[in-house]
Amino acid sequence: MNTETKICQNCKKEFIIEPEDFLFYEKIKVSAPIFCPNCRQQKRLAFWPFAKFNRRKCDLSGENIISIYPSNARFPVYKSNNWHSDAWEAPFLEYNSSKKFLDQLYELQTKSPIPHQFGSNNQDCDYCDDVWDSKNCYLCRSLGSCENLSYSYRTIGCRDSYDLTYCYDSELSYNCVYCFKIYNVCHAFDSRNSIDSAFLYDCRNVGNCFMCWNLRNKNYYILNQPHSKETYFSKLKEYNLNSWNTIQFLKKTFEKKIKEEAIHKNNFNTKIVNSSGNYLNECKGCKNSYFLENSENCSYYFRGAINKDVNDSAGVYKGELAYNVNQMTRIYTGFVLNFPKINFQIL
Repeated sequence: MNTETKICQNCKKEFIIEPEDFLFYEKIKVSAPIFCPNCRQQKRLAFWPFAKFNRRKCDLSGENIISIYPSNARFPVYKSNNWHSDAWEAPFLEYNSSKKFLDQLYELQTKSPIPHQFGSNNQDCDYCDDVWDSKNCYLCRSLGSCENLSYSYRTIGCRDSYDLTYCYDSELSYNCVYCFKIYNVCHAFDSRNSIDSAFLYDCRNVGNCFMCWNLRNKNYYILNQPHSKETYFSKLKEYNLNSWNTIQFLKKTFEKKIKEEAIHKNNFNTKIVNSSGNYLNECKGCKNSYFLENSENCSYYFRGAINKDVNDSAGVYKGELAYNVNQMTRIYTGFVLNFPKINFQIL
């Protein structure tokens, strides 16, 4: 198969379908897309369940709940425990071939209950969403196996921390973004395997480092300069780190240092082979993909982990041979967007 140039039926811009794309469409038995990758992603993310938290009642039991769905949502919202119970029956709708299919699907959707919170096996995580196997978390989204966490997003295996974004296996940390396996670290970005440090940028395997960047396997550094253990702690006391005003000043100072002196990578990919995109970790043969870990042969993909041959999708965990799916787990040969349990009888 040859490369083919098409015109997007939505934005009217040209886009290219590569030979490997055609092979995938043939393998999964779907037709080639008529929309460009950007427009396809816009359609998928329109189904992404992400909104502000709302105080409302469960439409089944009347209990007070916190949900991303407001009280005036066009469909019923049940507390998750109730949604998973046998206290209700799935709505039933007979398909009428004389009416438009999408109109009937919309009608069915308005009758189909949605769980108030995505996730399961949680304790004291009522003010969270998309949370799994976690305990005592507050105002967090998209987390798994976390404990005592607040104000965080997309975290796995983290505990006793605040304000984490896209962090894995972190503990006793604060205000960190894209950090992995850190302990007692504050105000850090893109740092790994580090402990007892603050204000880090692109550091690996460091300990007791303060306002440092691009360091590897270092201890007792301040502003990228080495110090003895005694001098290091003595100089830290001079910064008055218990002051809020001091922290704000240090944030601005560190940002300026990073802009002027740090070496910046062209992307944040780690251990990839024949892949394009950004924030890819241990990926092979992935094209135009972002925020993806431990995956192979995925294209036009956004946010997920442990996938193989998954294209035009978002938020999939442990998927294989899937196409055009959104926020699903453990799937094989799927090619539609995720909907709640429904009965749809075709006459």
